[in-house]
Amino acid sequence: MAIKRRFGVAQHATVAITSAFGTLALIAVAAMSAGVSALDRAQQQLAQSNYAWAVLEARDGIVFVTGAAADVESRRYAVIEAERLLREVSEPETADLLVVDATSLADQPIAPGAPIRDLGAAPDAAACQTALAEAAAGGFEFSQGETVLDERHQPMLNALAAGVRACRDHVVAFAAHTDAVGSAAANQILSEGRAAHIVERLATKGAPLSAMRAIGYGESRLLARSGTSAAHARNRRVEITVSAQSS
Repeated sequence: MAIKRRFGVAQHATVAITSAFGTLALIAVAAMSAGVSALDRAQQQLAQSNYAWAVLEARDGIVFVTGAAADVESRRYAVIEAERLLREVSEPETADLLVVDATSLADQPIAPGAPIRDLGAAPDAAACQTALAEAAAGGFEFSQGETVLDERHQPMLNALAAGVRACRDHVVAFAAHTDAVGSAAANQILSEGRAAHIVERLATKGAPLSAMRAIGYGESRLLARSGTSAAHARNRRVEITVSAQSS
């Protein structure tokens, strides 16, 4: 893919940016070896937009938006502004570099990208397991009988895609479970569809398919059997496990 040298000598990287509203925009970003880089330019303009606290960090084809926000609205709009600025300084080409929310906010849950940002180089399976579980702490909430996640999950999916990319030397399994409402056969099909959907969504964000597995267990591994609404909710879940690649 050719990159126009708009700011100097360039080395191209691919980027997928998702706004806080969940609108996915795929663009290419030039990371410069000389002069002012696209990332630096976006950072400078971000500081001029009342978000001087927000810092953009690029690593392995992923841009993390970091820094401590003052409130929920500031965090939300800083991510939106970072996306807008990166679009302005980037080329309108389809690519797969992710921009991930890794900001912090006092007395609020961590952003899903924060634990992924903290992964070191060549993380082991245990570190990947912890980081991916923390990134998915918000949970996967499928509508009843549905296999598609809505746009509210975009920030979490972006973080998970970044995590799978960082943990590509391992196998990341997404295992979907249902409650026991309805037939066992229908629940098995439903769980398989949900797991496959997650893997497919992450693959569109640059997560390697070779590092992912989709598993559906249906209602075969219930955690609670009381039949109450609380029990059903506990049984409906997606579990993430990380293991070593088989030789």
